[in-house]
Amino acid sequence: MTDDSTVKIVYLVTKRDDLTDAAFMEHWTTVHAESAARMPDVVAYSINSAVTSQIHGRVRDGYAMLRFASYDQAKASWQSPQGKATAEDGALFMARTEAIIVEEIVLQPIVGLAPRLKVVHFMSKYDDISNTEYTSRWSEALKTFAASTEGVVGAEVNLPSPLQRGPRPFDGYSVVWFESEETGWQALGEGQDQLGPLLTPFAQAAPPLVVEERRVVDQGAE
Repeated sequence: MTDDSTVKIVYLVTKRDDLTDAAFMEHWTTVHAESAARMPDVVAYSINSAVTSQIHGRVRDGYAMLRFASYDQAKASWQSPQGKATAEDGALFMARTEAIIVEEIVLQPIVGLAPRLKVVHFMSKYDDISNTEYTSRWSEALKTFAASTEGVVGAEVNLPSPLQRGPRPFDGYSVVWFESEETGWQALGEGQDQLGPLLTPFAQAAPPLVVEERRVVDQGAE
């Protein structure tokens, strides 16, 4: 469930080159996850790591999602002793992180059983496209894809928030959930991206990132 009053911040993660995928994930999902979960005022926190089967073409190695009740609480949380300790721990296994503050729009709520595959497209808007047109065309493209593609059980867009005034790595991202790995890989797997061409008239879409989601903190906000 989405609470529109919360602030959703996504941190794109690139692993250190000297770590194996296994060592990277072990630290992220244990030591770091426990540290981040102890940060004050975290409403929701999830880890979204690239699946091991997607070895090539990863736009990033995953991302973390954190929600706070307000932007001021987010800043205060990271500036707290626990927030500083969490940031310092990140350097032990991450080469870099990049933050995007987003506003979530659910286009198709997840229905039925828990989805088996989560696919993400990070987006870069063309300069000659207005924000209003970008939002409209992106939403319509994703709705069309979800309605016409077998196995889709949920879809959302995450637009860049005006709260973020500095540079950002992407202009938001979309998420599509599939009922099974088979249907997901057929539609959006490596070399089979059927959504990307629907997005290119108004934005540059990065190659799809297939992730496994682990919810660490969830107070009903997501």
